[in-house]
Amino acid sequence: MSDILTLATMATLAIGAALHDPPSEGRTVAHYLANEAVMVVDGETKVLFDPLFDHGYGVYPALPGTALAKLMADEAPFDGIDAVFVTHGHGDHFSAEKTIAFLKARSDVMLVVPAQVLEMMEADVAWSDDLAGRIRAVHLSNGDDAATFAFEDIDVTAIRIPHSGWPERAEVQNLVYQVTLNDHVTVMHLGDADANDNHYAQYEEYFAEHPSHVGFPPYWFLLKEEGLAILDTRLHILRAIGVHVPITVPQALEETGLEYFATLGEYRVIDVSAD
Repeated sequence: MSDILTLATMATLAIGAALHDPPSEGRTVAHYLANEAVMVVDGETKVLFDPLFDHGYGVYPALPGTALAKLMADEAPFDGIDAVFVTHGHGDHFSAEKTIAFLKARSDVMLVVPAQVLEMMEADVAWSDDLAGRIRAVHLSNGDDAATFAFEDIDVTAIRIPHSGWPERAEVQNLVYQVTLNDHVTVMHLGDADANDNHYAQYEEYFAEHPSHVGFPPYWFLLKEEGLAILDTRLHILRAIGVHVPITVPQALEETGLEYFATLGEYRVIDVSAD
């Protein structure tokens, strides 16, 4: 049995408490917003993945208006956001208009995006050149070595993995982010990565030396052995929580017994001792 399957079995015992009891001060917590939008909080450090998007296309959950308003207004629980990461430019992950408005409203937040997403922002009528200083655009092609960089107490490794359905949508710059907060907790967000082992083999050695406490793969990784093997032996993710789950949860996903986010507002405590 894979490490992910073992940890998922153990985690189900704590999910009820994780959904209803507020996390204790000092714990590292992953909060689910909608679709692939996740907020990770470690101490005073907060980062968001794919939080500002326009469409659920009637299939995936959208960010509630109340949450969006709090996000824009720097209100709890979205106060003190340090960085936002965008995995790719599809409408169920990213909105140029909302992201620009967010940066204008939240002048202390860094934004990390694929180069393609920055181009989309620059083409938007609301774009302002003075935003560029707070945006880190990652320029990667499929098969490139990982890009690594850091700001404040956040260390980032980014790799480009083809969008699901490859070789279709080959033009989409989909980034996988591994993010370490405060030299304490490491998480990985896969965006809409394709679950084909060939895309990941070259990175196995690196991630064997730099494992992630928690990963957020799109749910299709949890549906087949190849996907689980990628998470376990290529990316070295110790605990996987599926995202991009449709409003109507697929029966096949339910039957896996694995962890996933599907209820808006739920969260999981991240156990950093599980390494």
